[in-house]
Amino acid sequence: MQRVVSFPLTLLAFVLMSFAVSAHVVVHPREAKPGSYEVFMVRCPNEKDKATLKLELEIPAKNVAIHHYEAKPGWKIALEKNSDGDATKVTWTAEGEGLLPDQFVEFRIMGKIGADAQSLTWKAHQTYAGDEVVAWTGEAGSKTPASVTKLNAAAKSAEATTPVASANEGKAKLAFNVALGAVILSVIALLIGIMKR
Repeated sequence: MQRVVSFPLTLLAFVLMSFAVSAHVVVHPREAKPGSYEVFMVRCPNEKDKATLKLELEIPAKNVAIHHYEAKPGWKIALEKNSDGDATKVTWTAEGEGLLPDQFVEFRIMGKIGADAQSLTWKAHQTYAGDEVVAWTGEAGSKTPASVTKLNAAAKSAEATTPVASANEGKAKLAFNVALGAVILSVIALLIGIMKR
């Protein structure tokens, strides 16, 4: 009986943990080609019970030159540059109620990756209502990792990889829904079994 109870609970914990690990500020594409022009998509989820009001993204200016950003309704955008005119940070600030709990938003910027660059590390600071800041600046595997774009001479352009990324995200969502359905069915079966005793 204890084994029957522990299985669905273990499965549920695994599913929820897997979903939580993937929920942080991420810059796509995750892999790109040195020397290429790319459109970078910054995906920001709200993981708390209060609104996200600002997102600051540090640009690795030595390895990528950001020239343009996409206008986003409801958000004010500011691009900071150094004395050489290189973009070093972009900040999105909500003009209204901001990003509410359980919502996510995507911002786009465009630029050219340096021909000799080996990777791009994107450090981000997410500000919630009440001035609570989550710094997505840690190493890979940490609770608050910085997003990294790996550079590979054989990588395809962002336009070519977008459908693949969308397909992979669809598969991940389907897997999550299937796992969640399995958990729900297991719990129902367990309850039926208990009621019959």
